[in-house]
Amino acid sequence: EKFKNNKEKAERALKIANDELIKAEETADLVAYDKAKGDIWTSQHAIELYQKQLDKLESTPLVTKDDYNQLVSDIEKAADKLQDELNIKGAKLMAELKALADESNAAYHKADELLSIAQYDVYKDADCLVASNGTRITRAVEYKRAD
Repeated sequence: EKFKNNKEKAERALKIANDELIKAEETADLVAYDKAKGDIWTSQHAIELYQKQLDKLESTPLVTKDDYNQLVSDIEKAADKLQDELNIKGAKLMAELKALADESNAAYHKADELLSIAQYDVYKDADCLVASNGTRITRAVEYKRAD
């Protein structure tokens, strides 16, 4: 930011110096002309210097290799710690989901068992078809959720 701001200031100073140079030429004022030329030279060199610094900042690492390696290590450790915490939370949720799934499965099978008792033991499969040879044709009631 410092180099960008300084470069912008130097560019504004260059524009002002060029305007002053034109005025000095029109009035043939040697002192003003000499000052404007000096300001132009200074501004151009300042722009060049700050641009070189900006280019250097863009291409040069801001930290040493050791500092970079430490930064990478710190990030990985923090990410690993967070992942471990999330995995523990996830494992607890998975255990809860497994327990719910087991409970749901047990309820499903219990409903089928109760429907079978209701159909055969309680209702005595009264709606079944009986063939002329005495064979009973039944269709077992099964528990199926609508959705």
